[in-house]
Amino acid sequence: MQRVAAAVHAPCVQVAAELARAVMASAGGRCALVAFGEPTVVLPASDDARPGRGGRAQQLALALARELRGTWVTALVAGTDGVDGPSLPPVAGAVVDGESWAELGALGLDGDAALARCDARAALEALGSLIITGPTGRNHADVMILLREA
Repeated sequence: MQRVAAAVHAPCVQVAAELARAVMASAGGRCALVAFGEPTVVLPASDDARPGRGGRAQQLALALARELRGTWVTALVAGTDGVDGPSLPPVAGAVVDGESWAELGALGLDGDAALARCDARAALEALGSLIITGPTGRNHADVMILLREA
């Protein structure tokens, strides 16, 4: 098993593409990629488009679901403080895999629209992918773990 570590500080969509590329490009079969940092969320530009619910870990998880579709990769993205975004109850983040994006479509949900609205929480909640830990009292960074099976 190959291990790759990275620090990330860029928009969630860009981070998702870079993490997916890194985990898929590593040599061999199984791979674990661990990254940390605080990716950013680009809010909708239109005054008419108010952002939905969720924080940067949820936005990154949903963007990873799109990037990882059809692969044998599972990704966990969570804030170490257990609170990702302002909505209640607090959510730490989410777990997605190579089937999550297709599952959204099967539920009649538009993942691209959810990303554009910054409404990742609704999509991830529908998938049953949210991680709820409660506040931890520790805020070190967001953690991303990607595991490739084959």
